[in-house]
Amino acid sequence: MEALGKLFGSLPRVKVMKLFLFNDDAVFTKKEVSKRSKISQSTASKEVNLLVKSGLLRKKKTGFYLDKTFPFLIPLKDLLMYSAPMQNKEISKRLSGVGKVKAVVVSGVFIQNPESRLDILVVGDDISQNRLKSVIGNMESEIGRELRFALLETADFKYRQGVCDRLVRDVFEYPHKVVVDKVGIEYSR
Repeated sequence: MEALGKLFGSLPRVKVMKLFLFNDDAVFTKKEVSKRSKISQSTASKEVNLLVKSGLLRKKKTGFYLDKTFPFLIPLKDLLMYSAPMQNKEISKRLSGVGKVKAVVVSGVFIQNPESRLDILVVGDDISQNRLKSVIGNMESEIGRELRFALLETADFKYRQGVCDRLVRDVFEYPHKVVVDKVGIEYSR
């Protein structure tokens, strides 16, 4: 993300561009851009205005939206949307402070597979839901879209694994990456 920030002039600009690219049918006010991107309102206003001048965004009465006729839209999407949003080490590091994390499995946006049911599965004990939501919120602001995630206690995860629970099965039978494994994840088909 840092390299993209340098390339595009600022990290906030990359966050704003990703927000609009991942939500290409949405209309956002500057206040919503600020909140979703976790940047100040003045920075959001500056970046949105710059992106309107560049032609990437358009203004309508209710807010701003992605101009789908922007000449470089497809290459820009390829660069920003399909570059790896975060490395496994970074994901693991960010989640380490939420409690006793036993397993983290990523799919969806993290492996460029939008059809996945979840983007991130966290397994652990004594997990602070507030801290987890905060970490996920920060990740969402950098990635540019809401993450679909699930939190399971270790015993619940093992039970669900044993009874071939649909959620767990859907995560493991489709493309995914195991980021943290302290429970000996094995999924037999």
